[in-house]
Amino acid sequence: MRAAILKASSALFLERGYQDFSLRQVAEQIGYAPGTIYLYFKDKDDVLFTILDEGSAHFGALLLEAAQIAEPRERLVSIGRAFIGFGLGNPAFFQLMFMQRTDYWVRAAKAAQASSADGEPGRAEGAGLLGLFTLWRATIEDAMKAGVLRLGDPSAIADVLFSLMYGVVAIAVVMPNFDQKRIDAMIDATYEMLRVGLHAPA
Repeated sequence: MRAAILKASSALFLERGYQDFSLRQVAEQIGYAPGTIYLYFKDKDDVLFTILDEGSAHFGALLLEAAQIAEPRERLVSIGRAFIGFGLGNPAFFQLMFMQRTDYWVRAAKAAQASSADGEPGRAEGAGLLGLFTLWRATIEDAMKAGVLRLGDPSAIADVLFSLMYGVVAIAVVMPNFDQKRIDAMIDATYEMLRVGLHAPA
């Protein structure tokens, strides 16, 4: 039953978005009374955060796969492609995670800390939301050591380039006046900036 609730919730959320999603709709979808859902989940947020847990794990796996490229310059672009591709392919999920319910980040951090305190590896460590920044900063540091990026504060540079990727997806999913041609050009320019925009001086 729990799996059925999550499956129906995921489909409805992706179809209707955060604002138009309700547990009553989920109950109608699975053919049970709304009260049944509350036997398995506390509320709407509990359902959506569980969906985010599963989605962020998949997101993290894509980023880890993209980071397997050895050459630092191309690894930057590979991770950028994975990030932007996931965001554009899952706009409702991206908006929920990065725009509408950013308190999920706080929840994920607390869960990871609790797991570490219990002697278990953090659930988000190396993948998903928390692992994303660890992975991205490590990639920036590797690029600096290899002479691909000019030396500087790795955290600041990582944040700047992350903001670039984030901004591309955010604009693509929320700005109605950006047609596909304009979006494609923006994405191509982003990949080029990741490859050479902060390159080390000759």
